[in-house]
Amino acid sequence: MTIKNLLILFFVILIVGVALAGEIFAYAPSNIIEAKEQSAHKRTIKETQFDDGSIYKPAHPDEKWIEVNLVKQTVTAWEGNRAVMHFIVSTGLPRTPTVQGTFRIETKYAKKGMSGPGYYLPGVPYTMFFYSGYALHGTYWHNKFGQPMSHGCVNLKTPESEMLFHWADPVLPTGKRFVESSEKNLGTVVVVHKGTSDDLSPQIAAGPDTQITISKNISGSISSVNYQRLGDFIRYLDGRPNFYLE
Repeated sequence: MTIKNLLILFFVILIVGVALAGEIFAYAPSNIIEAKEQSAHKRTIKETQFDDGSIYKPAHPDEKWIEVNLVKQTVTAWEGNRAVMHFIVSTGLPRTPTVQGTFRIETKYAKKGMSGPGYYLPGVPYTMFFYSGYALHGTYWHNKFGQPMSHGCVNLKTPESEMLFHWADPVLPTGKRFVESSEKNLGTVVVVHKGTSDDLSPQIAAGPDTQITISKNISGSISSVNYQRLGDFIRYLDGRPNFYLE
C-alpha cells in the first residue's frame, strides 16, 4: 500500500470517528436530563414499620395518612414519610377498644350527635368516621387526654381536631357540613395500631382518690395484677355521675 493510500485511509477513519463522537455527544445531554427527571419523579417511599410489626407504605411520597398509636395515645398526621401534626389523644377503654387495622375516612361531619348505652353527646365537633361507628372527633366532655377514655372513638382536643379535619380528605365542599368519600374525593388512610408495652407511661391518674401504677416484669410485659387495677380504674370512671366515656 502506498503512502497516498495510507493517508486516504487515515482521513477516512478520522472522519468516521468524528461523526460517531458527534452523535454520542448529541444524545448524551438529553439522556442525563432524562435520568435526572426520572430520579426526581421516583422519590424514595419508605415503609413505616411499627413496633408491633404492622406496616403502612404510602402510595406516593406526599400521600396523606393518619397514624393512631393506642399505647402511646397519639395521633400523627403524615404526608408520605414526613410528620406534619402530632397530638395526644384518648382512645377506647379496654372494655370498648378502638378497632385496629388500616382504613379510610368514610364520612366527615362538621358536627354530629352521638349516642349509645348510657350516654348522649349532641353536636360532637369535627367528626370523621373511618370504620362503622368509629371516628376521630373533637371532645368537649373531658380533658383527660393521654389515657383511654372512650367507647372506641379517638378523642382529640377540639382545636386539634379542627386542624386534622380540614387537613384530611375527603375535602369538605364550601358551605357544606357533611361529605362522603368517593373515587374523586377519596378519604385519607387511617392506620390504627397497638404500639408496644415500652410505649406505656409509668402512671395513669384515674381521679382525685385513685392512682394506677403500671409496672412491667422482667420480660417487659404488664402483670395481671396491674390489669386488675386498671379494671378498678374503669369501674371507678363508670361509677361517676354525669361522666361520659365516648
